[in-house]
Amino acid sequence: MPATAYCGVPESASPQDLEPIAPRKVSETRIVVLGAGRIGGWAAKLFADLGYDTAVWSRHQKTLPGIQSYFGRAQLADALTLRDYVICSLPLTGDTRGILNSSAFGKMKRGAYLVNVARGAHVKEADLIRALDEDQLSGACLDVFQREPLEASSPLWNHPKVTITPHVASFWVDSGIDQAADLCGQVARGEPLSNKIDLELGY
Repeated sequence: MPATAYCGVPESASPQDLEPIAPRKVSETRIVVLGAGRIGGWAAKLFADLGYDTAVWSRHQKTLPGIQSYFGRAQLADALTLRDYVICSLPLTGDTRGILNSSAFGKMKRGAYLVNVARGAHVKEADLIRALDEDQLSGACLDVFQREPLEASSPLWNHPKVTITPHVASFWVDSGIDQAADLCGQVARGEPLSNKIDLELGY
């Protein structure tokens, strides 16, 4: 039976501190992906295909087979409340800047785990540290930060509940080269460009 659990051990832990970990069944693990565009939608589909109870939250309602859809600010609290993992893949806009703050953390299930692979400005870092220290959140994996590179003095570096990765969540050199080649071909053929950005929306 597939199961999941975070089994990391802090460097400072002693044998007396270690407690048995009871993995949770995948089907009983609830995930919400914030942002249901190309990246978030792909991630949500992957989790759902693996058997996780998966939902997405986005600006507008999405129709994704086997995935519950929340949309708009009015449904954000509902999207967060019962989820074991909250994964942020939102575009950074005026509406989403600072969206993961003390209010959002307070609405999350106690013991939820946060993953941010979007933009650092989505997260109020001081609020996150407080939520971790108060055990509202069990941990966070951060690939992005408000200021990059992350300052050496940041308390995130040594926080026992934080895992840091160096902004590599979507770094695939071959994929970037392929996309650039495709765009050059579209320009040469006079075709409409794919992956266009709406400057007013910010994505």
